Amino acid sequence: MRLHPDALILLVENGAMLLAAGWLHDRAAPWLARRDGWQRPVLSGLLLGLASALPAALPLAVVPATTFSLQPALVLAAALHGGLWAALAAAATALAGASLLGTQGTLAAGFAAVAAAALGTVLFARRQQPGSGGAGPPAYAATALAGLFLALLCLPWQLAGVASAAEAALHALAALAVTPAACLGLDLLTRPATGEGPTAMPEPRPAAPPATVAAPPPTAPSGEAAQLAAQVTALERRLADLAQHTRLLEAAVSFTSNGLLITDPNLPGNPIVFANPGFTQITGYAAEEVIGKCCRFLQGKDTDPDAIKRLSKAIAQRRPVTVTLRNYRKDGRTFWNELRVSPVFDERGQLVHFIGVITDVTAKIRAEESLRAHQQALYAAKEQAELASRSKSEFLANMSHELRTPLNAVIGFSEIMEMEVFGPLGAPQYRDYAHDIKASGMHLLSLINTILDLSKIEAGKFELHPEDLSLPEAVESCLRLVKDRACANRLRLVTELATGLPPLHADERALKQILINLLSNAVKFTPPGGTVTVAARLDADDAVLLSVADTGIGIAEKDIPKALEPFGQVDGALNRKQAGTGLGLPLVKQLAELHGGGIEISSKLGVGTTVTVRLPQPRARLAA
Repeated sequence: MRLHPDALILLVENGAMLLAAGWLHDRAAPWLARRDGWQRPVLSGLLLGLASALPAALPLAVVPATTFSLQPALVLAAALHGGLWAALAAAATALAGASLLGTQGTLAAGFAAVAAAALGTVLFARRQQPGSGGAGPPAYAATALAGLFLALLCLPWQLAGVASAAEAALHALAALAVTPAACLGLDLLTRPATGEGPTAMPEPRPAAPPATVAAPPPTAPSGEAAQLAAQVTALERRLADLAQHTRLLEAAVSFTSNGLLITDPNLPGNPIVFANPGFTQITGYAAEEVIGKCCRFLQGKDTDPDAIKRLSKAIAQRRPVTVTLRNYRKDGRTFWNELRVSPVFDERGQLVHFIGVITDVTAKIRAEESLRAHQQALYAAKEQAELASRSKSEFLANMSHELRTPLNAVIGFSEIMEMEVFGPLGAPQYRDYAHDIKASGMHLLSLINTILDLSKIEAGKFELHPEDLSLPEAVESCLRLVKDRACANRLRLVTELATGLPPLHADERALKQILINLLSNAVKFTPPGGTVTVAARLDADDAVLLSVADTGIGIAEKDIPKALEPFGQVDGALNRKQAGTGLGLPLVKQLAELHGGGIEISSKLGVGTTVTVRLPQPRARLAA
């Protein structure tokens, strides 16, 4: 028995060619995947068919005068991965290549190619059936058996010229060993390149008619492959959603004006592992400067120790906390930090991070401090004002007693002297002097009473005793008190009271004070020959409008607020000539407001002044 001298070399060369064919198919897989319908299996079959020309050109010779080729293995691989169309394309290409190369045993090669195509198509069809196992161990065993069957089919042609039985047996053993191994190897080499197992290059199917809603996919993957594809699709969708969500979170963290820190409590010192741009904007520290550091570098001598203790205790207890403390920027300036710290736990309940949100509340704290200081100043001023008011009230109360006692004596004695109760005084001038003393005393007593009334009103101690009054009678009574002075100044007193006025519900003393003060001012500041008019009517709300108008010197509009202030006097030649206390209008205003009403002044220089007092009436009385 003689072995072919180059049998081992030929075997190695054929193995290398098979590896090259598998590598070539793997490189072409992306290009093939972009082809649709029948193009993908046909092109794959042509590619493997062209590759089959290489082993056909280098047939294996184990013993002299016998050869066999691994060409059927490539045809079988094409059929296994592309079905009928790929098998036909590979077989046709292999036959054409063998004919062109003029290799030995062309007829045997053609038979082997056709047999390989048929076997591969059958196996491809079985793999397409549900529950066939796809590309598992049973499929690879079937591939090896197909290779063994191919070797047995080709043996009669290969052993036709062998005379020795030993050489024939050796050749048969080599063919039966090499061919199944080559088929199985190519199946393994080309399957990963497709990316899908046996359904990577399916047979083309007729296109769906236009009337169908949706055409079925060209292939129906096996149950295991379909589940894997669905899982991959779901995972890709989930990854895309997570990526988008992550981008949104990164944008939110980057654009927020608040500082954001993330620390790792599982490392010594609970160091910072993340800092956003807002932290840099507030503190001046860049992220790379603080990564790996403990947050205590922001604290300083003015940081509240109690706030630090509360923060440390909450971190030790792994619970959220909010504290406001004074921190330090990189340049040494202080700022007020409202720090909110929250723990982060994983699905097992293990603490993995702390998240700290930093808010610069310096402006807010300063505004609160300024407000507190202002409130304290107002409180102090209020206390001082109340103290001054109490002091004034006490002074006026004491003065009223000290002044009224001798003043009443002066008024009484002057009245007795004026009346000459105990006999004539002698010279007539004494009576005039007594009259002047009495008038001055009465004026001084009126002034004291007015001051006391104002102080009582300001202190809230002035009590009203309202009753139903006849307004015409009250007006007539007050006109009699100023009639003598009006006649002396040649003034005309006029009353314009609306008919049918109901009784006025008011305090009698306060009402007369209002009328007397208004009439006295009108008579005092009206030049001789003028007119003073007293009018009364009801407004739309049935409140009494009581007005006193004169044709006097008038008041400038800008001076009206001053005239309503206690002791406020308006500058003017006649004002200075007829100087008063400046208490009449303020008292009228206060008394009107005690009745729930108010006062309105309209005046024009050189024309005159009208003062209107509004006195509301109780609703129950109006309804009656």
